Amino acid sequence: MPLLALEKITRRFGPVTVLDGVDFTVEAGEVHALVGENGAGKSTLMKILSGALAPDAGTVRWQGAAVRFDSPRAARAAGIAMIHQELALVPALSVAENICLGEAQSWWRPVDYRNFENSARAVLERLGQPIDPRTPVGRLNLPEQQMVETARALRQKARLLILDEPTASLSAQQSEQLFAVLRRIRTEGTAIIYISHRLEEIFALCDRVTILRNGRRVHCAAVGELSMAAVVRHMVGRTLEPTGTPAASQTGRPVLTVHNLCCGRLRNLHLELRAGEVVGLMGVAGAGRSRLVRTLFGAQRPEAGEIVLDGRPVVWRSPRDAIARGIGLLGEDRKRHSLLPERCVRENMALVSLLGRARWGVVEQYRERSACRALGGQLRLAPRTQEMAIRALSGGNQQKALLGRWLLAGCRVLLLDEPTRGVDVEAKAEIYGLIRALAAGGTAVLVVSSDLPELTLLAERLLVLQGGRIVGEQRPPYDPRALLAQALGVAAEDG
Repeated sequence: MPLLALEKITRRFGPVTVLDGVDFTVEAGEVHALVGENGAGKSTLMKILSGALAPDAGTVRWQGAAVRFDSPRAARAAGIAMIHQELALVPALSVAENICLGEAQSWWRPVDYRNFENSARAVLERLGQPIDPRTPVGRLNLPEQQMVETARALRQKARLLILDEPTASLSAQQSEQLFAVLRRIRTEGTAIIYISHRLEEIFALCDRVTILRNGRRVHCAAVGELSMAAVVRHMVGRTLEPTGTPAASQTGRPVLTVHNLCCGRLRNLHLELRAGEVVGLMGVAGAGRSRLVRTLFGAQRPEAGEIVLDGRPVVWRSPRDAIARGIGLLGEDRKRHSLLPERCVRENMALVSLLGRARWGVVEQYRERSACRALGGQLRLAPRTQEMAIRALSGGNQQKALLGRWLLAGCRVLLLDEPTRGVDVEAKAEIYGLIRALAAGGTAVLVVSSDLPELTLLAERLLVLQGGRIVGEQRPPYDPRALLAQALGVAAEDG
């Protein structure tokens, strides 16, 4: 008897059927992958299992008994914990308070903060994370926040753990630490549902894989019975053509140059971005990648050094100054830094370029709608999504809409920090095409990514950031082994 069995689960949102009779089972001590394109129904299925949504039809069986969780608290009480792709932490509270958040506490008994801290410290040590439990979560970087979210779920001692894109913001080393923990708790009998677009993780970690497409289960098999190409074929219903290698571009003059930049971990950094060029930047977590793009965008003030735009030194007082001069940034955490979740897709796309469609300070909405409609076709966003709240879109479509924001703005320098984080294979290919089209139109593009194959596919020049300094540069054909060695600060092996 499986630990969990979902039978003929159906869920509709208005006239749209998001899940159509989906069957799904998980055994105790199994790591079961759930894959599919953005919008295939994975998150909706897991929201039903975790009590956040109710199915319109079908049965949830937990340990053999039919159940209906009316809230996430009820699911947690039964032994089901979920870590969402978009983190649900309270920035003002400490790490310990976030890990222990929601636990039962008698109204008459004072909160035992010392017990919270000791409990949090123990589970963080189990994860191999030297994070101080007293630190406010808002001061942590994104990978550290991901580990806090994971620690909270592990502390619940769940019999079933659901992880939605758990490594999207983790370095390779942090991912391996997480995998080691997951393998250990699997041997203890805990079942794991693992959702990821990184197929190499599926094949390294999981026992079985269930594939969804357009709200239906299209395949379920042991991981050893499938190839990556077969998984992709089931996900998209066809074979995806290779996206190619970086095309030689007609790069122009330098648009943005950095001399001796110092900011936090960054020290004496030199960088040059040319018109029409895609430059890749790689480095392990903590190397200073995100700090660099935030500094170039005016979100952080440099301590020393010079930023030169079109041959003239500039000083940004805020991102508003950078945007006015044609600099755009797509940040690594779209929920915190980019989205207006309750606003519609059109308003999110037009946000930066409002003044360009205004007369006497009033936005001419017919011009805005016309521009967004035309761009939506280029981005392959369905016309009906234009007036939908952007939070209702899949992660891939949200990312395309945010990229469209900078297409509408006509920026000359575009900084992309993890542009395909949490994006499925087809949306990823579309984003690659948009990046190449921007470069072909003369935009200077800097792509920061923890995905080395992505960088070698996109970049015409690849820089390695290690310890806050640029320590290497390569052009195609790339030597991934040497790049990784430089990023880690070790000598590359021969042979």
